[in-house]
Amino acid sequence: MKRYLLLCTAVFLTGSPAIAQKSLVVEPAPLGSPKPDKVISKSAVAYANLQTLSADFEYIVRSKTRAQVVRGHARLMKPNFARLTFERITEPSYPNLIGSDGKLAYTFVPPGYNKDVKPVPFPGYDPLLTARQASGLAAGGTIRTAKVSRDGRELRLWDSIALQAFFSLNDALEYFYSGRKSFIVVEGARVVEGTRYTVLYNHLSGGSVAGGAMSDFEQRLFIDADGLIKLYTIQFQEAGETGLQMMRLSNIKVNEPMTPEDFAFTPPEE
Repeated sequence: MKRYLLLCTAVFLTGSPAIAQKSLVVEPAPLGSPKPDKVISKSAVAYANLQTLSADFEYIVRSKTRAQVVRGHARLMKPNFARLTFERITEPSYPNLIGSDGKLAYTFVPPGYNKDVKPVPFPGYDPLLTARQASGLAAGGTIRTAKVSRDGRELRLWDSIALQAFFSLNDALEYFYSGRKSFIVVEGARVVEGTRYTVLYNHLSGGSVAGGAMSDFEQRLFIDADGLIKLYTIQFQEAGETGLQMMRLSNIKVNEPMTPEDFAFTPPEE
């Protein structure tokens, strides 16, 4: 199965604390390192013990044609509740998950969105208003609804295994690795901003970058000592240069009290 990389349209913010690609170089796995299935099993136990999770997120795509950042906050509760709010989206974006009230999942579709046309900035575009619209806090665009499964397996933000794993690690791995879990290896360890991670690696050939360019993907999951995925990266080639897609979570809080009423959602009136 080919992997298709979604380049979510946003903007690179000067001075962003985004992690540089060179800081993601991984230390080789030493002899005696755990096997991938043991790392995954530990993560599965960690996620099984979570009932709620909240975190800030930063989603980045850097390539020759795009330098993108989307920031926001996520609140998740099992079995299938979610609420995402966005701080800033500085260019037109792809559809965004707003949340799930346990029965319906809500997705924001920007005005004029066409999956076959790459969104581009236009005069008068308001990044803060767009973030409110994408959060379902202000009218604009279209809000689609769909029934959500009992286990919330389809609740993800773009390619973000870091959020989807909360509901179903197995489904998240299947999606992220395009059903190629047997190809995952323990690449080694990496300390990023003071946190040491075990890094799972996979090389996927013949993927497609948004816009139609073909590329191999170098996929990495950064798993902390608690077994949680707090960072993922995908490196790819576009127009002869290396690009990076990354999603990371910060300010994570687990098992805080939440109720279904906290996830009730009423779309704004036009």
